[in-house]
Amino acid sequence: LMGSSASATLIMGLTLVTSFFMCGLYSVMFSIIGECNVPAKVAGTAISIVSVVAYIPDMFIHTMYGKFIDTYGKQGYSYIFIIMLVMCVLGFLGISYLVARKKNMEKNTSAVKEHAAA
Repeated sequence: LMGSSASATLIMGLTLVTSFFMCGLYSVMFSIIGECNVPAKVAGTAISIVSVVAYIPDMFIHTMYGKFIDTYGKQGYSYIFIIMLVMCVLGFLGISYLVARKKNMEKNTSAVKEHAAA
């Protein structure tokens, strides 16, 4: 988008800002365990499963992206961004499911409490 006349300092700055936010997202990855009411006795197992799922792409995605750029040139970047968009949509769908499930659990819990109080 910036062309060959783009400043190296600007590109490095954009990369650092993006990396800053990405690293910040890693810190909230496990906060969802408390939000989903995962019992403490299985929290370690839940964290290990989340870690495997979350970090598996790190093992191959850089090689795959490099292959796209080597094979398709500039068009490879379009493929990379399409893959990233698909991952974002999948993440949004997963979070939407968890939010709906949490609301359903809270509704059921409040209904049980109201029934017990009556």
